[in-house]
Amino acid sequence: DGKCPRVKVPTYLDDRIPAIGALLSGENSVDGDGMDVFFGSDKPLRVRVFGQEQQALEDQAVKIAQIVEDVEGVRNATVESPEEQPTLEIEVDLDKARKVGVKPGDARRAEAIIVQGILVGSVFEDQKVFDVVVQGNPDIAKDPEAVRNLLIDRPDGGHVRLSKIADIRQGTSPTVIQRDEVSRKLDITMDVSGRSAEEVSEELEEKLQGVEMPLEYHAKVIDRNLAEEVNRGQSLALAAAAAIAVLRLMQAGVRSWPVAGLAYLNLPA
Repeated sequence: DGKCPRVKVPTYLDDRIPAIGALLSGENSVDGDGMDVFFGSDKPLRVRVFGQEQQALEDQAVKIAQIVEDVEGVRNATVESPEEQPTLEIEVDLDKARKVGVKPGDARRAEAIIVQGILVGSVFEDQKVFDVVVQGNPDIAKDPEAVRNLLIDRPDGGHVRLSKIADIRQGTSPTVIQRDEVSRKLDITMDVSGRSAEEVSEELEEKLQGVEMPLEYHAKVIDRNLAEEVNRGQSLALAAAAAIAVLRLMQAGVRSWPVAGLAYLNLPA
C-alpha cells in the first residue's frame, strides 16, 4: 500500500520486562510495556538447554520440555526453535568414490569450491584485510539437479558426476545459531498458573538435576530477578540525579548558568 512499516526501538529494560511476569501469584495475563507487567506476564520462566550439535540439542530440548510440562503450575511448555532455511546435504560415498579413483577429500573440496566457495587467501588494502574466496556459479547451489550433475575430475583425466559418488539430499538448517556460555542453546518457554514463579523455578531445578544428558549437554532454569531490573533502573536514576545535583551546585557557586554549563561539560577533561 506504499506505507512505511512502523519501527520501534525499545531499551533493553523495556524489552526484558515482559519476559519477567507472574512473579507473585502466578496469575496474570497482562499485555503491554513497562511497569504494568512487572507482576505478571505470560512467559515468566524459561529453561535453557545447552549443547553442541543442533539435532541432538533439539532432541534434548524436546525431552526436557516434556519434563517441564509435568511440573504443577506449568502450562504450554514450548521449545523456541529458530527459523530454518533449506539446505543441500552432500555426503560422499567412500566405496563409490574409490571405485572411480576419486579421493573423498578431492570430491568434498571440488563441491565446496563450486557450491559454497573456499577461502584461498587474503588481500591487504587501506589497512584492512579482505578474504579471497573462489566460488562457482551461485545459481548452481540453488538448483539440486545442477548440483547432482556437477562434474568431478578423475585422476585419469576423465570426469564423474557428483551424484554417482555422493548422496545429495535436501534438508534444513537454522538461519541463526544462538549461543550462550560458548555453546549452542535452545530455550523452553512456559506459562505459569496457580503457583508463583519462584516455586515453579525451584521444582524445575530439582527435576533437572535428575535428568541424564549426553556429555557437553545440560539445562538450567533462567529466572530474571525483578530486583535486578529494578536496581538497574534505580542506579540509572541515582546517577542522573547526582549529575543534576553537581550542575546545580556549580551554578550556585559561580552564579551563572552558561559558565556552570561550560565548566560542567569540561569536567571529563
